[in-house]
Amino acid sequence: DLGTVKADPWGWITGKVTAPSDAPAGWEVWVGVADAEMESEIVTAANPTYAFRVWPGEIVLSASSGSFPRQYWNGVTEFDDATPIAVAPGATVANIDFVLEKGASISGVVRDIAAKPLPGVEVVARGTSEVRYGTTDGQGRYTFAALPNGAVNVSVTQNSTALASRDVTIVGGVDLTGIDLTVDAKVTVSGTVTNSAGAPLADVWVSLSPVGAGAGAYRTAPTTSSGQYVLLYVPAGDYRLSFQPQQGDGISQYWEGATYQDATIADGFCYEYRLAVTDNVANIEYVTPPEQVRVDRTKPTGAFGVSAPAAPM
Repeated sequence: DLGTVKADPWGWITGKVTAPSDAPAGWEVWVGVADAEMESEIVTAANPTYAFRVWPGEIVLSASSGSFPRQYWNGVTEFDDATPIAVAPGATVANIDFVLEKGASISGVVRDIAAKPLPGVEVVARGTSEVRYGTTDGQGRYTFAALPNGAVNVSVTQNSTALASRDVTIVGGVDLTGIDLTVDAKVTVSGTVTNSAGAPLADVWVSLSPVGAGAGAYRTAPTTSSGQYVLLYVPAGDYRLSFQPQQGDGISQYWEGATYQDATIADGFCYEYRLAVTDNVANIEYVTPPEQVRVDRTKPTGAFGVSAPAAPM
């Protein structure tokens, strides 16, 4: 007697994704239950069909990709407008298809009140259905692609605070260009980060923290592909400026002026120096020391006798 065989309590959803005729080659789309990453599947141009198990109930399905606006079934861009799919235990709901749209782009330049482009500042595009984040390049330019029709607020932010913003509306999937923003940046700290060979370093996290204050950075920004960064709205005072690459292992080192203090092992390598800010501080050029200063993270903490460039003042 093998006993009673229980039916599979799960259900299935199957369907197909159709992309626009001018979609990028090799496109990929994530199809899944909204807010449930475990119940999803990657659909590609080479294999545009999908099938995955879901727990029975009223299911809201979405298709999302960096190449297309997010879409909810059946053909809408707002979660509240989606049509729930009723899935019973052991049943398969077929033909839940998506026909994607190309979407529109929004682009512009971020400048200060002197019309100087601001590199490495965060720009946020906030629509009714989703929020996109980006960073200006070395010429202060930004672009958001694959946005759906509707109202969008574009803002320059720093530490989650909006410094300037514009409201625009995308109609008929038409791209919006020249959506420029002007920031009265007040006092700024800016510069460039390079390696010892003079090549710019991208994605180095630059942080400015008041000397003597508790943990946490006061201003933060990543470097652009050209190694540039800018920190906005900096009140007068004494600060500790740090540079933290996002990849690699090494030592955490500190100096005041050009004097190194005891160094400790850390994930990544972080170099800091003191900076007195009374007015705009530009050209804070940081050069990472030669490769020989990099050490194995397994070495004990303590002082290290390494040489490095003097801290710029």
